[in-house]
Amino acid sequence: MSKSNIEVNFITCGVHYVNIPQSNVRILCGAPSDIVKLLMKKNHITSKMENGFFCETGPNVILLSDVTIQNFSFSNLCEFPVLQMLYRQGMLIPNHPNNTGSKPIVMGLKEQVDSQIEYILRGNYGLINQEEIEETGIDSKTALDMMNMKLKFAFGKIKSPSELLKSIYLDSNQETQIQNDVSITREDLNIYKISYEGEEVEVDLNLKIGESYEIPYELDFFNIKKSYFSIIHSGQGDGWNVDNPSMSSVVMFQGKIYLIDAGPNIQNILLSLGIGLNDITGIFHTHGHDDHFAGLTDLLKIDHRIKYYATKLVRVSVMKKLSALLNISQERLDNCFEYIDLKFDMWNDVDGLEVKPIFSPHPIENNVFIFRTFWLNGFKTYAHLSDLTSFRVLDSMVKEEENQIGITPDFNNKIKSSYLTPVSLKKIDAGGGMIHGELEDFKDDNSKKIVLAHTSTSKVTNEQLEIVSCANFGDVDELIPTEKNYLRHSIAYYMKDLFPKIQKNKIQVLMNCKIKSFEPHETIINENEKNENVYLLLSGAVKLTSSINNKSKTIFSGILIGDISAMTENKSSESYKTMSYVNALVIPRDIYTHFIGYDYLCDILMSRMSLGIVFDEFEIFSDFLSINTQNKITESIKKIHLDKDQPYEMNDSGLYLLVKGKIEICGSESCSIIIDNGDFAHETIFDNNANVYKYKILEDCEIYVIPRGIIEAIPIIYLKIYSAYQKNKKILF
Repeated sequence: MSKSNIEVNFITCGVHYVNIPQSNVRILCGAPSDIVKLLMKKNHITSKMENGFFCETGPNVILLSDVTIQNFSFSNLCEFPVLQMLYRQGMLIPNHPNNTGSKPIVMGLKEQVDSQIEYILRGNYGLINQEEIEETGIDSKTALDMMNMKLKFAFGKIKSPSELLKSIYLDSNQETQIQNDVSITREDLNIYKISYEGEEVEVDLNLKIGESYEIPYELDFFNIKKSYFSIIHSGQGDGWNVDNPSMSSVVMFQGKIYLIDAGPNIQNILLSLGIGLNDITGIFHTHGHDDHFAGLTDLLKIDHRIKYYATKLVRVSVMKKLSALLNISQERLDNCFEYIDLKFDMWNDVDGLEVKPIFSPHPIENNVFIFRTFWLNGFKTYAHLSDLTSFRVLDSMVKEEENQIGITPDFNNKIKSSYLTPVSLKKIDAGGGMIHGELEDFKDDNSKKIVLAHTSTSKVTNEQLEIVSCANFGDVDELIPTEKNYLRHSIAYYMKDLFPKIQKNKIQVLMNCKIKSFEPHETIINENEKNENVYLLLSGAVKLTSSINNKSKTIFSGILIGDISAMTENKSSESYKTMSYVNALVIPRDIYTHFIGYDYLCDILMSRMSLGIVFDEFEIFSDFLSINTQNKITESIKKIHLDKDQPYEMNDSGLYLLVKGKIEICGSESCSIIIDNGDFAHETIFDNNANVYKYKILEDCEIYVIPRGIIEAIPIIYLKIYSAYQKNKKILF
């Protein structure tokens, strides 16, 4: 039996690596976050020295997913795979053995390829001209200086991605040549056939329900208490470190939780730390490179806009990239976050925590942060110095004449001084190279403690340990000790949110109940068993499952579980199992019934019965929604009845939930989709010209319409609808 010419390697769900050695074609089929690390872990990327050059193997072609997001994860993140091809493989490096004149190839549907091209452009350069910089409020002289610095990083020119990459569109569904007699054909949504010399293989880039992309490293679980002012080390690596998450930190201040950056796999990272998405108050963002950016969609898996803290310069740069990646307008993207713009070189007050953003030279817009709060003997301070530029590189960028590109001597000295500001705790990027910091620069830093980060390896020499300390994932530096029990303090807030009319004395009774800590993967309530206690989730995340309706969802803090089954003394129709360390208030059934039930049970039951048809029958509502959000949705609903064959145009912009009946949605020519009970129509939310769609009422219909404004204020629903819209548009047009 002859050996196949086409090697197909499974990497993770929805991703394959196709190698055709005879043609020198190596195709990465699917490019989710951290895919380069996975290829390294599975030995599909290896390294060696050749003729004095560092050489890596790896893909030279990327096949994109037909859709941007699957199961709420980015499917197409080509920035790091392309960087690996250009620099670590050496395809762009002068005189490198792998620089043969060939360009990396990005192929897929035109919409996806063009989106990736713009996203890669923004990932390489951020804001691409002086005008864009000035639009963020930067004065013209400073904007010119920033642009000259950017051009120095870019070797004098902002290159278009087309100068670096080759694009292949696969919209025709016909056989298309890649190179060297290798061809590809799109057969269906995310289904492709790759052919070479009479052989062919099929690859499927779809994620099935419940599937997710693998993460390259293992993380332990931690039960970290809420504190007054402390730093949790949530990532020490860089975009190539296969054993550690990318550089990030979690700031706890007065019991509130803030993130610094959102790299790949941020939700898994937070769960490992015992933090649920609903526990997060906001994110401080340094810049938009993927190892600090790719987790932003994970932060949208909740029902409210998360607070986004950065300077306007960085915020605009990041959101232009995210807009390109999602192929969504900036106006609609702005619905997903609550922007709070910070001022450079000033102490900005964030609910009592003072934050100073400092401009840091980088190929794209970047601000590092210093945090402080006053305590005994003065301020306690933390500096998060992500993606620095080494003093050696800064010195090489100083321009001798005014009209040259580069930086001024004064700016050079200012940046160095800001990096060396003495603080209580400092985390530094010591990744080295052209765009990162070097440990040697901090040998005379007078900070009390310096922590090493943003490195591609976990190995540290004795010489390095004379300058810095090492931190492992989950380590905590407590800057101000905690005397208050912030978990117990949160009980009153959550109960008032659940029961707006509850009396203060009843809250005090509940606050006297015990708080229990559950370990990861521990069952709190079993399905088909009676539960004697009601639980108020105070931190972490829990998976709800039910065999009765095959339901599964993740729920976070602020939610009661087991209340109805406990009060009615019936068996629970659902099971609840922890996904992380979880802290919950344990309320005995008798106490809950006496102080809560008599006043509120009737209202709760009636509310849940009326909402059930919306929130139980439609998969789009299967994720976490607070009681307040559910109420806003149901209060906004407009009900419509349509008779069979009745002409109808969806003129109201919103989400159309088909409670009963059947509708055919028609696009171009003979393309159509039929929806029935439990499905929804959403075209009017995303297409300004919704008249391109025609609707045929195939059966008598009952429809609930939720206005667009309500949907746009709920990020998790908004982006789930957008993902469905992308898939349907491929079918209809």
